[in-house]
Amino acid sequence: MSCLPLDYTAKKDSSFLEEELIQIYPNPTNGRIIVNHSFNNEYLNLELTDVSGKHVFSMDNIEFGQQSYVLSKLDQGVYTVKVYNDKAQIIKLDRLIIVK
Repeated sequence: MSCLPLDYTAKKDSSFLEEELIQIYPNPTNGRIIVNHSFNNEYLNLELTDVSGKHVFSMDNIEFGQQSYVLSKLDQGVYTVKVYNDKAQIIKLDRLIIVK
């Protein structure tokens, strides 16, 4: 039996590179987030769900660059953030913590 050489070179796939083009901060937050994305000529959509899976916030057509959003109506807790494009492809999936 012959052994094949292993390639230990770290490779970033395209989904990881796309995720790097989106920043959501600060996290944890006190109720205000900044969404910064670098997808030229593409609008993105953001959706927040609570731990039970209930949809609690969404923002459609987020423009290129930096946008600020107020989430003060949301309770303190952990939320799932999903960012997707107009083809419904998920580009970023993360957790957001709101503290008050």
